[in-house]
Formats: sequence, structure tokens, C-alpha cells
Amino acid sequence: MLEDNLKTPIYICMGSSCFSKGSRNLVDIINNLIEQYQLQSFIDFRGKRCFDKCAEGPNLQIGDTIYNHVTPENISSIILNYFNIHENSNSD
Repeated sequence: MLEDNLKTPIYICMGSSCFSKGSRNLVDIINNLIEQYQLQSFIDFRGKRCFDKCAEGPNLQIGDTIYNHVTPENISSIILNYFNIHENSNSD
């Protein structure tokens, strides 16, 4: 589908090491951010098997950029900064 090619890919590592470090919780946070900031048309969010950076996980890739040591505390700022969104610019 051509529309999907225009979306920015976001991949979260779901390998066993990252999963045990909390990547599953990050999935919920990312999905909430996508909904809160109405980013469904701009983001293709998926899980990925492994980034081969297990010691640095949880790992997240946005476009060509890989982020390591992603936590519930820093995930919002990573995504909002990447897309140049200010936290108070949601539709609420």
C-alpha cells in the first residue's frame, strides 16, 4: 500500500532481553502517544524480533535512528522530539 510507504516506521525490539527489560510496557505507552497526538496517519508502529543490541535495551528505532535504554520515563520525549511535537500540542 503506497500510503504505508509515506509513514515513518517505528520498531520496538520484542526480543527476549528487551522484553524482560520492559519493552512490552513501552508498546502500550507508544500506542497511547500515537492516539493522543493523532499520529496514526504518520506512523507505522511494529514490533521487531531483535536489534542485536541486547545489552543496550530496550531498543527503539524511528526511521533510521536507533535509541537504546528506552524507558517509560524517556519514551515520550524521544517520540515527541523526533516528530517535533510540543507536549501541550495535543488535541485535548
